[in-house]
Amino acid sequence: MKKMILAVGAHADDVEMSMGGSILKYLDQGYELTYVLTTNNMSGEFAYLDENGKVCSRAIQPEDEIKVRQEEANKGAAMLGTTAIHLNFAQRHYTGKDGKKVKINFGTELPDFLTPGYPSMLTAHEDADAVKRLTEIILDCDPEVIITRGLADTNIEHICTALYVLKARQAAQKQGYDGALLMCRGTGRGFPDSYYHFDTFIDTSGLMPRKLDLIRCHASQKPLPEKLDLRDYVEGARCGVETVEPFIFGGIGTWRVGPFTTEILRNHLYCRENYRKMFL
Repeated sequence: MKKMILAVGAHADDVEMSMGGSILKYLDQGYELTYVLTTNNMSGEFAYLDENGKVCSRAIQPEDEIKVRQEEANKGAAMLGTTAIHLNFAQRHYTGKDGKKVKINFGTELPDFLTPGYPSMLTAHEDADAVKRLTEIILDCDPEVIITRGLADTNIEHICTALYVLKARQAAQKQGYDGALLMCRGTGRGFPDSYYHFDTFIDTSGLMPRKLDLIRCHASQKPLPEKLDLRDYVEGARCGVETVEPFIFGGIGTWRVGPFTTEILRNHLYCRENYRKMFL
């Protein structure tokens, strides 16, 4: 059986921050990785440390943002033994020439470097050709487990990435694909507490230093990863171990069970049996 993980993030740093420890654990056990980012990473600001070590940021033009963030993603992918695949769906906003944020709506003037007619991240899951492209990636790499963003999230590009993966996986299943799906537990604040519960996890105990090294690849967004509120230790305490990465269990194949899938199922059972103790 092919020991492959498919990680699909929306933005540069998504894979490393949300699933980096799980990937490291199973790369150590002989798995391979296919690393995919859905957006073109043209939005955001450039973070840096001033002379006092304080995190500051400045606006950056979208062409430069793409170059910096995709190079950082390539570096992170290389540390994980693979090459990043950039699908380059446009993000929902970018920094204009005047330094102000431009939101992409109907009638918005788009940057010259965007391909006319190519879907944005908000619409990729409704575009047949875009879904077909990811479907082909799934069928080609044939992963035991797909890990992607979650549906309960305050970032719409995370949600649309989850929808995109769900539709591509369904299309791949119709062509014989038989693998498991993990979706990242929601991020941000504002939802009811139950939206941040999870029903399986990967025990990443001992891997936090290496995970932080992965996140350091994304210095333009996370220059001080050790100060991030990643909650790996908090959620690990819920599960009786040092650290975990929490997930929503999105389904499993009918016959395909390897070491990664075995842990998903074992920890899914743990969450079901200990739900009240963990979350209530």
